[in-house]
Amino acid sequence: MKFLILILTLIVSQTFAQIKVHKHLTIDDGLISNEVLSIVQDSKGYMWFATFKGISIWDGNNFKNIKKENGLTSSAVLNLLETSDSTMVINTFGKGIVTIKNNVFDTIDTEDGLTTNFVTKIRLLNDEPIIVSSAPQVLQNGKLKSFLAKPELINGPITDFIIDGDGTIYITSRNGFYVKTKDKETLYTTKDGLLTNITSFLKKDFNGNILIGSSLGLNKYNNGIISTLEFNGKPVNWTIADILCAKDGTNYYSGDNGLLIEKKNGKVELLTIENGLLENPIFTLGEDKSGNIYLGYSRGGISIYTPEKFTNYEGEEFAANSILQYNNEFLLGTENGIAVLSDKSIKSITMKNGIISNYIRSITKKNNDIFIGTDAGLNILNKNKIISSIKTDKATQGIYDIEFSKFGDLVLSVRRQGITLISDQKNYQNPFITSFINTIDTTNKGNARGHGANVF
Repeated sequence: MKFLILILTLIVSQTFAQIKVHKHLTIDDGLISNEVLSIVQDSKGYMWFATFKGISIWDGNNFKNIKKENGLTSSAVLNLLETSDSTMVINTFGKGIVTIKNNVFDTIDTEDGLTTNFVTKIRLLNDEPIIVSSAPQVLQNGKLKSFLAKPELINGPITDFIIDGDGTIYITSRNGFYVKTKDKETLYTTKDGLLTNITSFLKKDFNGNILIGSSLGLNKYNNGIISTLEFNGKPVNWTIADILCAKDGTNYYSGDNGLLIEKKNGKVELLTIENGLLENPIFTLGEDKSGNIYLGYSRGGISIYTPEKFTNYEGEEFAANSILQYNNEFLLGTENGIAVLSDKSIKSITMKNGIISNYIRSITKKNNDIFIGTDAGLNILNKNKIISSIKTDKATQGIYDIEFSKFGDLVLSVRRQGITLISDQKNYQNPFITSFINTIDTTNKGNARGHGANVF
């Protein structure tokens, strides 16, 4: 458990703000590269990250990496998708398509009929991969065939496309935005409201809007009308790198200046490094089955963001050394006790309620118990009542972190004392001085001395 410090300095109001990014993953955690280009969750729940140096597959704890040396035709992977038979389709940079099924790699390139090995996008239509290069092609039973009857009508390289449920085709290209219905074909340009004719990619949101990303911002298309995404009353005119239409109906737009979040009611918010991003430019977006949003950076790695809400507060009494979400409440550990925040009320838990000290250093939970580390000892809270307390020497200056071992022991990070292990079963406290060197037989000729040594 990492020690978390959050400073809440916003005003008390009826407005809401997003919870900040709660986890980062970088090359230090095993990610193959911090330059992440595409994010997909497969049918087994694994998260796949496409990078310039290969693919990283994350199981929630560890990474497995795939490189050119073990199956890829190119280390640079632009995007990927999965079909219903668990085939992963991978778009490599300038080297065509690679598929992986049952750990067997296969390659699709110009020798197999691909119009060019420089594939710009891959999409899924009726569980069949559509490969977009100089023209869209559909992959059926391992064979490629042309997707558009008259691709010359686009009059330029195709960058992305969508086919709607009624058969309407939407295409982005270097020359504008193309729409083909049963009755007519239309090419929309800047004369019709596009921010630029060089359109990059498409998504369809839950309101039926076709979202058009470009280097100059984002347009929306609906029933022949082109509109522009706005933030704070002004058009968003910076590069849109990716669009995610989340399961809850929220639209996420990544780009040069942070993460734009458009709610179903049309309200637009912005997350930046001030909200916990590793950096403002975000290259790609993804969502897992639990609704967590993954942000991929061009250099910074990955951030995981949980889109929930809580009311903002201002004042020193809300400057938190630690924060814990418990059911529908947030517990803030401050220098003045614990602030309990909910949508309906603000409560406090202090020494008047039985806490050893108002100076809270750390908070964590196990089952229904809340463990509170202070500068004078440990409290255990259950149903807003103190059920147990352990005092420490004032010279230790507090409990900075709280964790649990695999044996169920309570492990405390205590200032000036190192690590203290508390076992309920054996009813003893075992302090580990500094780096607990003295608790382990460093000669490797004997077993580690003491139950606590097995924890680490």
